[in-house]
Amino acid sequence: MAHSAPRRHLDASDVGIGWSRFDTRCAFVLVIFTVFLHPVAQMLNRPYWLDESWVADLTRVDWLRAMSLSSSTPVGWLALARLVPGSSLERGRLLTLAFSMASSGAAYVLARSLAWPSKSSARLAAVAVAVAVSCVPIALVRNDLKQYTGDAFFALVLLAVVRWVDRRRRPSAVVWLGVVALVACPFSTTSAFVAAACFGGLLISAVLAREVGRIIATAVTGAVVALGLLAMFAVTVWSHISGALEIYWRRDYLTGGILQGPQQTWHRLQHLEHALAMPAVVAIVLFVVGTVVLARMGETALAVALPLLWIEMFVAASLRRYPFLDQRTFHFVLVPSVGLAAIGAFGIVREIWRRVPIAGLMIGALVAALFGLGVVPVRQSVAFTSEDARAQTQFVAKSMRSSDVVLVNSSANWGFAYYWPHGRVRTLRSAVVANGFVAEVAGLDAVYASGRTPAAVFRALRVALDRQRRTGSRSRIFIVRSHITRYENDAWTSAFSRLHVHPLSIPVGPEPLLLVAPADQHLHPAPQQLPSASG
Repeated sequence: MAHSAPRRHLDASDVGIGWSRFDTRCAFVLVIFTVFLHPVAQMLNRPYWLDESWVADLTRVDWLRAMSLSSSTPVGWLALARLVPGSSLERGRLLTLAFSMASSGAAYVLARSLAWPSKSSARLAAVAVAVAVSCVPIALVRNDLKQYTGDAFFALVLLAVVRWVDRRRRPSAVVWLGVVALVACPFSTTSAFVAAACFGGLLISAVLAREVGRIIATAVTGAVVALGLLAMFAVTVWSHISGALEIYWRRDYLTGGILQGPQQTWHRLQHLEHALAMPAVVAIVLFVVGTVVLARMGETALAVALPLLWIEMFVAASLRRYPFLDQRTFHFVLVPSVGLAAIGAFGIVREIWRRVPIAGLMIGALVAALFGLGVVPVRQSVAFTSEDARAQTQFVAKSMRSSDVVLVNSSANWGFAYYWPHGRVRTLRSAVVANGFVAEVAGLDAVYASGRTPAAVFRALRVALDRQRRTGSRSRIFIVRSHITRYENDAWTSAFSRLHVHPLSIPVGPEPLLLVAPADQHLHPAPQQLPSASG
């Protein structure tokens, strides 16, 4: 029986840790630095857009109901969103910011703990990785009430844990990876993919080292964790995924099999060049170099885990189980990959600096400048969507009389329910919308369009007109519309024409509120005649 070489005792200097108060201060500064990269004032004042509104609605219903309707939102993330303190209606976005900050700290810890040859190299690499993770455009634009920054944070944490487990070399240490994976999953369902890649990397590391005890411990623990994650998915994810959601993501799956998959991947990476602040080919080269740098440092499990994660997601997308290279849902893969690319860039600069110090400094400055040139335009143009169901809803609430009718289009129902003053959100299951439910204001007898199709729009408008006629000659119809597509706008234009309705536009925000009223019914701000092709 072959025997592996005796293992040398590993101390702090071997694994490049040597953590001190200086590192704590560095990590703290980088975490705080992340705050100044994001438009915090806008985050606390700009109204939620469609995808945020339905998550916000679930913070207003009882917990069991929220869990049953959570759809693609992890239940842990939803629980945290419900606990955010404050009075701002948009305070939930602070949770997104908190995880962006935490990701910067996690990136510093991960890169700092690698087996760099010196403390100075470890600290410089850690700063470079943390800055890259915080400043890359895909991170700068993540300011909405969705779980994607949490996904990136837990991915970085799992990668840091697998690195620690791999360097410990003790079979029992793998249990910690399992514990972290199980704890992370309720807050980030995508952490299950990362955990699978981490266990795969750890298993390959143990096989290459021919350590039978670690192989067995990793395989057994991985199997137990897999069962636990499958149970969580069965309870909190699969039972809530609707057919409409699968249809929504259909365009983001990979089609055409193994031969066309790489070509589609390349094209999608090219479309993400602006979001990555670097050309696709540069990102790929630096990713590969970063993997080599990790392997040369003996960080085997980590060097294997990230490429394995890409392979895993490629297979999942080919099987039509997860969207591939979508900027939001792929955030948990892209952010660690940017961190690995930063390790690759630092490794190249360091090797040049060792041979020709001045050349290393100049190339390092050039790399930083080029990355900055890709970041600054995005940083200056970070903006929120122009959707504003809040302004329309609050205006209606102030202006509405008992005889008036409210008509809400299918995309505005979540925002309307959330922003209605002193109202209680009522949720109804729906197989038509991707998130599996619609929201209404309990106790308010409004008309809600059931879809965006011409038939659904026509039917809703006719119901509102019938209700208006029954309530009296002075009755008005307020039409709240948000997230209007060209297709739906055509449906509304057609419905107005067929039913001989000439609505007025009330400019209360970027999305105008529409009013159908007798000529003597005045409002402030003054309504305007709606053009025939209004959107």
